[in-house]
Amino acid sequence: MDDPNSSAPAGSLTHHALNQNESLESFSTSDLFAELIKRTCSGSKAESEEHAFLSHQLWTNLRSFSDVHLNRHSTTNLKNLYFALVRPVALLLDSAHRLPIKDATWVELGCGSINPWSFSFLLLAMGAKQAIPIDLDPVGDSKSACLTLVEVAKSIFANPVSIIGYGDSAKITRREILNNLYGFDLEKLGKGLVSGIPKSRLSYRLESVYEMTVPKASVDVVVSMSFLEHVPDVDGAVAAIAGITRPGGYGVHRIDTIDHWSYGHSEIGPLDFLTIDSDEPLIHGCNRLRPKEFIAIFEKHGFEVLDASYGNLVSLTDDQRSAFIPPWSLMPIEDLKPTVLDIAVRLRK
Repeated sequence: MDDPNSSAPAGSLTHHALNQNESLESFSTSDLFAELIKRTCSGSKAESEEHAFLSHQLWTNLRSFSDVHLNRHSTTNLKNLYFALVRPVALLLDSAHRLPIKDATWVELGCGSINPWSFSFLLLAMGAKQAIPIDLDPVGDSKSACLTLVEVAKSIFANPVSIIGYGDSAKITRREILNNLYGFDLEKLGKGLVSGIPKSRLSYRLESVYEMTVPKASVDVVVSMSFLEHVPDVDGAVAAIAGITRPGGYGVHRIDTIDHWSYGHSEIGPLDFLTIDSDEPLIHGCNRLRPKEFIAIFEKHGFEVLDASYGNLVSLTDDQRSAFIPPWSLMPIEDLKPTVLDIAVRLRK
């Protein structure tokens, strides 16, 4: 109802100003978010036009604010996964070794429990037959993960370039994308119901890489992002990966071999865990293998290395290396400097 004391003519639109409250400036963004989540998670609805307007403005801003790689539910995170695990290999390798997507079976190791389905869902939308994400933890919030699949479906249908780039989006039509998502019930997913996911096409499995229930020699592509540095027995893990990969099948893995305790802790150096004298297989959550060692393990288990690139080089002196324990104190400095490995492999026939 119009305010009778307002000078605006009856029936005119109300405009709400975004007034800033200086008393809130001392609060961190995290604290403000936490308070907003607490006030809006009970199922309550906006009770005034002003609340409705401001909440919509906030929702619009937050969609852009949160579209970053660190947000596992974001389009940016999914795009980065696609470009890291699918796109570079297709560009770098010759046509005889491009990763198969159409009618292929993919396994993603260490998909994470926050949003375990999106990458697999994207592959299925692109034409894959089956996708099997694997992790040790159950899905943390299945409703949010289901709702994210609906957002992925909207993005890939409305603007495929935003996720898969110009090259791949030019090779697939919107009609093909819809046809490729057969079996998925988007209405149920929009209500946060896991029953909207056909298990025959997307099967999330809680199991160890050493004891996978995936049939032997049945997978066309196995991928992982920052996973293999966290397994205590890399030799056993790669042997298991070789076991489920069909002859001629592929693997793409990004391996982050830095001391993970250095993330967010400036006092910890990127290779500090190499100074710790311990027989434990994992130090600070990592197995401490250096990038070139992974290459030898893949080759040992019958993989041909098609491409290997090193990144995130750290500065290192002879004096710093001397503080490491063997075998790292004896390694060439040039083998110790790279901390990230991107590797593409193919199982020999």
